[in-house]
Amino acid sequence: IVELLEAATRLRINKLAEAVARAIHKSSLRVKSAVAIWAIAQRYDAQRLAKVARRICLRHFETIAASPTLLDLSAENLKSLLQDEALQAPCESIACNALLHWAEHCRPAATELGELFSAIRFSQLPTEYLRTLRQHALVATSIGMLGVLSDALISSRDNGDADSPKRHDHSGIIYVVGGQGPDGGHEEDTGMPPYSGSPLAIRSTRRVSKGSTPKSRSRSMG
Repeated sequence: IVELLEAATRLRINKLAEAVARAIHKSSLRVKSAVAIWAIAQRYDAQRLAKVARRICLRHFETIAASPTLLDLSAENLKSLLQDEALQAPCESIACNALLHWAEHCRPAATELGELFSAIRFSQLPTEYLRTLRQHALVATSIGMLGVLSDALISSRDNGDADSPKRHDHSGIIYVVGGQGPDGGHEEDTGMPPYSGSPLAIRSTRRVSKGSTPKSRSRSMG
């Protein structure tokens, strides 16, 4: 079906391309396939399909971050997710650990890695986590990153690990597995095993309480 989308796009048969994109959405778009389908939709300019796949990645970022499909994200798409106000994760360390794991595998250039790290909200990471992060091989060799973390540690010492705006967390919401999403896709059927790897030995314990209303994200990089 992807080959049909490619052919329709190459031949500029727009109605056929749109029909194929809708078929991919209805038959194949799941959490486990969202990263791949997002990339395919971008490649063939299927804008609506790309938008829906990206939204699933935002909504289920914690699941994707803990799975091998994380490594299939392009640097551009990963940065797009990390920067987005709608990204849902219980704590910022999930976003940071995901970036570290991706970077260990994909080995981006130093400049590109710096741009990706600019999307992390260091002000939301606990002091202990920041200290451990500073020892990470990818960070320890970057003078720029060490400077950013030193500033974050100073701010953390000055202000303590006080509550700050967190990424959205829907841990208190019960989803119906296998049901259709608003766009017809089975968005809640993750269908993939957990990934046990973790670039850091610690994770933040600051989570939004179950049943609480998620706070709006507010950029506070300083």
